[in-house]
Amino acid sequence: MIKIGFLLLSILMIVSPIVFFLKSPEKNKLTRNYLLIITIWMIYILGLSFSGVLKSFDLPPRVPLLIIIPSIILSVWLTGQSIFKRNLSVFSQTFPVFIQAFRVGVEMLIFGAILYGFFPAGVSFDGTNYDIIVGISALFTGFLMVKNFIGKKGVLAWNIISLVILTGTGLTFVATYYLTDNFPEEVNRANLTEFPFVLLPGILLPFAIFYHVVSIRQSLLKG
Repeated sequence: MIKIGFLLLSILMIVSPIVFFLKSPEKNKLTRNYLLIITIWMIYILGLSFSGVLKSFDLPPRVPLLIIIPSIILSVWLTGQSIFKRNLSVFSQTFPVFIQAFRVGVEMLIFGAILYGFFPAGVSFDGTNYDIIVGISALFTGFLMVKNFIGKKGVLAWNIISLVILTGTGLTFVATYYLTDNFPEEVNRANLTEFPFVLLPGILLPFAIFYHVVSIRQSLLKG
């Protein structure tokens, strides 16, 4: 059930940009470009997973270097393309905020993975992972935006704080998987790199980053 949850939530996030693009007069071109990029990205992630490249937990850490850092670069590059930038004011400004509520589901799945022995204790909200706060606050921040109770500076601040929390979450995983000598023997460290759990760093985390970058770019628009 936990594995199905990771798969279904990942599919939901993969589809979400298509919905996000609907208000744009260039939605067809945006969607075509996106489908090409996400297809290449999925082939890349699954290739890394099934090849076993990620199963080494020696330093330097392969998941951050081969997945997380490239996803950050891709998010910044993609949202900086001319077709994307000229549609920033057309796109819904609340969508990139509300969609971050999916991180509550992510944290529930991580916690479930811990209970079933797929992940080690401490990488969810039972430890030093506070990302669930972002998921919950996304609903309140989005509501405040709808009611015009919060301006662009407030949304920008929320995005920056959320990215700091997300960075902390990433560091928790890196420290647990790569920098500790006390990794529990009953947990297979390689689970994180296998399908569907590889979708956590390969799809779910990148989409959290992507929508933060989009919202930040929208918040920095003049007018």
